[in-house]
Amino acid sequence: MKDLVKRWEEFKARIAQGRHNKPKRHPNKKSSGLGDRGTTVTRICPEAPPAENIIDAVIAFVHRFVFLKDEALYLLVAVWIVATYFHQDFDFSGYLFAYSPEPQSGKTTLLDVLNLLVANSSGIQISPTPAILFRTANGKTQLLDEIDTWMNHEELRSVLNAGFQKGAKVSRMDKDPKSGFKTQEFPVYGPKALAGIGFNQLTRATRDRTFALAMVRQKKGEKRERFRLRLVQLRIPGHVNTDSGAM
Repeated sequence: MKDLVKRWEEFKARIAQGRHNKPKRHPNKKSSGLGDRGTTVTRICPEAPPAENIIDAVIAFVHRFVFLKDEALYLLVAVWIVATYFHQDFDFSGYLFAYSPEPQSGKTTLLDVLNLLVANSSGIQISPTPAILFRTANGKTQLLDEIDTWMNHEELRSVLNAGFQKGAKVSRMDKDPKSGFKTQEFPVYGPKALAGIGFNQLTRATRDRTFALAMVRQKKGEKRERFRLRLVQLRIPGHVNTDSGAM
């Protein structure tokens, strides 16, 4: 119980810090409406209302940078982010699957934001091998981008299909200096977020394990604040990994 409380307090501190790190426009510089062109970022999306609880705070933070046509999906994303800190307390952990019909629809930006907020981020992985996927799953929130470019879908599918259920493991033969080889088991259960072009890039069985987020390009009146890591990175000493954003 003490561990749960500690994780929860760390997460609340991270979100609170992020809400106070909003970039400000220089008072003598007019807005072009195009975001960061050097040292400042112009806020071009409506100011989010003050958050009354942790979920509202996460929604407001994600809303700053990520455009989702269906506003209800912000709640889904926020709850999923919080759940990454407590996934070991559940029997199943559904994946996030962000897809779009075309490029430049905000999928990678979503992963960038998740990389800052989720528990123990793996960093954004592109074209992982099966070994990377099952050796880095335990204790991590895996962020997997550009799944439409993967050439090894068949090899990764079994790991993805197993990893949403607690207790799932992958067995492999590893070298042993004494006996030559030994069987080693790798836990693969853990939260994962995937992004790519096309809904059918994942098989039906894998999609059944996901919360699907349909993403589209923003129109002029739907623009969000441009994501700049150096300006929005959450700085909490002792918790932030500057390479992956993980606690």
